[in-house]
Parts: sequence; C-alpha cells; structure tokens
Amino acid sequence: MLKTLSYLGAAVAYTLSVAAPASAAYTGDPELDANEFLFPGQRLFAGACDFDLVMQGDGNLVAYDIYYNHAVFATNTVNKGGYVAMQGDGNFVMYNWSDKAVWSTNTQNHPGAFVYLDFNGAVFVLDKNWNTLWWAGGSAGYNYTCNMPPSKTYVTNNTDRFGGDYADLVPTQSRPSWCGYFCSQDSQCKAYTYVPPGVKDASPHCFLKNVVHDTSPAQGMVSGRITG
Repeated sequence: MLKTLSYLGAAVAYTLSVAAPASAAYTGDPELDANEFLFPGQRLFAGACDFDLVMQGDGNLVAYDIYYNHAVFATNTVNKGGYVAMQGDGNFVMYNWSDKAVWSTNTQNHPGAFVYLDFNGAVFVLDKNWNTLWWAGGSAGYNYTCNMPPSKTYVTNNTDRFGGDYADLVPTQSRPSWCGYFCSQDSQCKAYTYVPPGVKDASPHCFLKNVVHDTSPAQGMVSGRITG
C-alpha cells in the first residue's frame, strides 16, 4: 500500500518508529567522510563514547559531553536545519528540508576532506593529509562504555539499489533528502533508493530496503545505506 507523505513547516511530517538502542558495547566512529550524511537522530561518537555529535530533530547539530550531559559545540540552527552532508568538495554543509544551505564550514576546494570528532569533543574538518581546515568546540572528557551505536548515511547519486524493498513511499516533493530522512527514522531500514518522477510514474518514489545490495548506474536516482 502506498503512503502519501506531507511536508509541514521545518520538518518532514511522516516519521517511523525507531527501536530502542541495543545494550551491547560499541566502539566509537568519529569520522564523517565524503558523501556521508547525518539525518535527524544519527550521530558520531568519539573514542569510547565520551562525546557524540548528533543531528537533532530540532535542526541543530550539537556535540555533547556525555559524561556531564552538556553541549560543547552547536551550529545554533534550531528550526532552520534539516540534515548535514560532508560533501565531496570538502565542504561540511547543513541543509534545510528545501535543500537550501543554512550553515557551512566554507572548506570547499579540498576533495577528500572529512569531519572528525576528537576525544575532547572538538569538531574538525581535516584535509586528506589530516591538516586542519576548520574546527570548533571542545571540553574535558571521561572514558566509559558506549551503549549506543554510531549511525550515519552514505549517499551516492545516479545509482539504483535492487532488492530488499519493504516500503514504497510517495513524497509530496521531489527531494532525495526526504528519502534519506525516512530511512534514518525506521529501525528496519538498512538502505533506500529515491526514484524521480517519470521513471515509475508521474510521482517521486522512495523505496526503503531491509537488506543492502550492490548499486548499479541509474541516471537521476539516489541511493543510500545506513552505516555505523
């Protein structure tokens, strides 16, 4: 059954249930590499979980000192942002749900650059040789067991990903970023493919997948997979 999705205000209205965090211990994932995104609820962890960098549902990207439960960095984009992308050109950018940039590190022209969350909660953009292009935040941290897995989304343009479909969603606007959002909010979703209007029918489609298969070239389609 098709579900029609609506857009209300600063956020995509349709959301899916998210499972409770697993109780197993996880190692930190402090990097966001080229073409990796953080949608609401997705995050990086430094070390053994002293700090996390989370894209919040209110539009703010925040690094928290988990031990003391306070913010050590924020983009101050509440009610403005939607998701962040580490672009292939080296720029770390936050977009709203109309895919307009609302914040960035202005580090373009550095292919291979990546975001790195340090052990003290500082957020860096480093070039491929680990030279600092931009940084902010930081605090003292404490080491302890991490009980929540890191999560991010790797996105590729002009690709299709076959198989594993369990939902065919129909957004009201032709925006691949919305498809990434729907997947990030569903605990079943491991990957997705956005299909633009004119391929299947006159509407855009978002296929959510519970398995990750290989991609193949497909002009105009956008595929992503949850990593962490």
